[in-house]
Amino acid sequence: VRGDVARARAARLRDVGAAALDSFQRARIGQTARVLVEKDGIGLCEHYLAVVARGGAPEGALLTLRLTGLDDGRLVGEPA
Repeated sequence: VRGDVARARAARLRDVGAAALDSFQRARIGQTARVLVEKDGIGLCEHYLAVVARGGAPEGALLTLRLTGLDDGRLVGEPA
């Protein structure tokens, strides 16, 4: 496969992947999620999506958050 074709295919795959992630994240808005906070109030939920805990949270905290939106590609959660 020529280099320009491979680059175009790779770009298309990245675009499709980004659209699928966005759709998956948006489908979670309005639901609750368990989030393990890792650093700076940001953690991962059970779907391995990044979630920002509004109001912050200490590292290692396990929170139940209502997912309220997206900010900079991460879900935003507030205490449920």
